Amino acid sequence: MLALGLSGVSVYFSVLVVRGGFRLWLAHTLQPEAVLTWPPRPQSFLRWLSALGLLAAVLAVVAAMRQRPFVHVYAQAITALYFVVVAPLSSRVPQGLYRRGIWTETGYLGYGRVARMAFREGPGITLILVPRGQLSAAQRLEVPPGEYGAVRRLLEDQARAGALKVEPGLLGLG
Repeated sequence: MLALGLSGVSVYFSVLVVRGGFRLWLAHTLQPEAVLTWPPRPQSFLRWLSALGLLAAVLAVVAAMRQRPFVHVYAQAITALYFVVVAPLSSRVPQGLYRRGIWTETGYLGYGRVARMAFREGPGITLILVPRGQLSAAQRLEVPPGEYGAVRRLLEDQARAGALKVEPGLLGLG
């Protein structure tokens, strides 16, 4: 039963590591295309994730030294890799506007994939983007107040250039 559970953990964290690695590669390749970016908000739980990763690394070493089955060692090692390397690096990717898209809290969204967008103004300013064909998968981008005007202008420029084609609001509203 333990091996089955650890197999599930192995698959889950392997997928997270591959997805995270792809996101980091994409962020690296998009860096030259940055138009207006800013560092993401610091994540308060990142230290806890790193501590969990270090614990998983220690458990992986102990499991290897005790010659436990491969799945036991791999599950702990891949969990450690995600929490110690991938999660901290992913949390440092600059968010904002790039030449061909927007880097949000959850990843990159090309201008051509944006179906709807709206700014929510409150204590902070949040750009909400809805991808085409995924109405339940809205993405958020916290916009620094000092960059709000520039972000609006750049999005309007993308719309005028035809790269950003936002669908009209429901029932002609908005």
